[in-house]
Amino acid sequence: MKTPLPPQPSPELPDCSYTAPSSLIRPSSPTPTGTLYLSNLDDQHFLRFSIKYLYLFETSVPSDTLKRSLSRVLIDYYPLAGRLRTSCPGDDRKLEVDCNGEGALFAEASMDLTAEEVLGLARRPNRSWRKLLYRVEGQSFLNVPPLVVQFDEVYMLRTAGSSEGWALKGRQLNLGPLLVLVSRILAPVARNSRAHELNRSRISPNRLIRVELII
Repeated sequence: MKTPLPPQPSPELPDCSYTAPSSLIRPSSPTPTGTLYLSNLDDQHFLRFSIKYLYLFETSVPSDTLKRSLSRVLIDYYPLAGRLRTSCPGDDRKLEVDCNGEGALFAEASMDLTAEEVLGLARRPNRSWRKLLYRVEGQSFLNVPPLVVQFDEVYMLRTAGSSEGWALKGRQLNLGPLLVLVSRILAPVARNSRAHELNRSRISPNRLIRVELII
């Protein structure tokens, strides 16, 4: 009887190279202020974790275009531009969202990796996926903005064009609103395709490749 081969270690991803300091993207116009309580379901301690997804699309898009689009989308999704806090000082059992318009965190990076290689590595769990996520310096869960967007450029050496991957980290978000948010961020890019020499069909959210990061 043959001895089973030991499992092969997952390939290690290269490190991200950050081209500029991270920035806060605020809503492009004034938004409602005040506080929003989390529901009792969303407020449970075991649900206090981040949702990590990577989105790849075929056409290279200027990061400034995505920043402007995100800024406009945050007008409607203004709680994501706020900050989580405890409803009572010193007691973290009940959280609320302070809708203060501070903004979502946006980080820009590049990685010496092709999109094909990214998809190949996504077939099995790989802890080095963490390298695709911007590390927010914070002492606790509450110090991290509700929405963190990382814009990664990877090189399409064997296909035309280039691709950017999005890693979105959402706190207390259902998947449905998260996907709507991504679609709306990309919609202005599609509408302005002629100005940016983009193809509407190639930038359509329906053509996005979503990879769930298992880390």
